[in-house]
Amino acid sequence: MERVPEKSDDDVVIVAFARTALTKAKKGPQRDTAPEVMLSVVLKDVIAKSGIDSKLIDDICVGNVCQPGGGAHTSRMGSFLAGIPDTVSLSGVNRQCSSGLQAVINITNAIKAKQINIGIGAGVEQMSLFPMDAVVDPNIISPLNFECPGAANCLMGMGFTSDNVAEKFKITREE
Repeated sequence: MERVPEKSDDDVVIVAFARTALTKAKKGPQRDTAPEVMLSVVLKDVIAKSGIDSKLIDDICVGNVCQPGGGAHTSRMGSFLAGIPDTVSLSGVNRQCSSGLQAVINITNAIKAKQINIGIGAGVEQMSLFPMDAVVDPNIISPLNFECPGAANCLMGMGFTSDNVAEKFKITREE
């Protein structure tokens, strides 16, 4: 068993976490819930659990993948709906997969670099309202994209992508 390392002045400590329930896109009970509302509930819960005054938060980074504008607008609205003041910086990050984890890493690195003292790394997605296949309009992108297999594959929806991966690695839906 690994030992817990000695405490260090540059340790980053997670003091609270929260998440929304996972439900099906288009059919689940949250299908009509806006991402800023989902995010605001999570932000409020994290602030309440941590006991931190929201005015002390230096930065928030929110990961998402399908939202227009990288989710910056809906994430900012979510922070305001959570009662976080406009003095708190906020950015969005899109990593296509694990964007919320990347947001946590970004905040952790900013704390380790002593750029900030207190931050929130988060993720929010609403595939019922912002489907993956609506991110790029194939009618307005360069025709060169259709001649390059990698670029053309970027137009494929996540459902097809997961089916292709399952077929390639011979994994059934049940598995």
